Amino acid sequence: MFGNPIAPIAATSAQQAYNYTPDTTYPALLSSYLDMTLGTINFTFSEPVNASSVVVSNLQITDKNDININIFTLTSSSTHTSVDGLSQTIFFSLQDLNAIKAKTTIATSLANSYLSIQSLFVANMSATKRDWMER
Repeated sequence: MFGNPIAPIAATSAQQAYNYTPDTTYPALLSSYLDMTLGTINFTFSEPVNASSVVVSNLQITDKNDININIFTLTSSSTHTSVDGLSQTIFFSLQDLNAIKAKTTIATSLANSYLSIQSLFVANMSATKRDWMER
């Protein structure tokens, strides 16, 4: 087919697609970076995510060794990036940052800095949300 011209189709003569496959692929978390000096968490996903779908309060910071006691759930006072894309940054509110720092058993070193993503944290651009609890 190389070299064959493509005939233009006017908008008034648009043709329906022969086949359609919706986007059902969930965004996968590729990496996360917690910065307690800046009070941020940066996430990188496998495909663009819809910034308006982020639910900050579905994130928890925990100590792997005792997930039921040493835990902090972010509140809705923390904010996030407003631009769609492969990465999203969570900006801790002063209230959340101070509450995390008051818990001396979490987020003080790499050894006790674990992120737990609760159900329906973020969606891709076609609004496919991953139920992170199913993983």
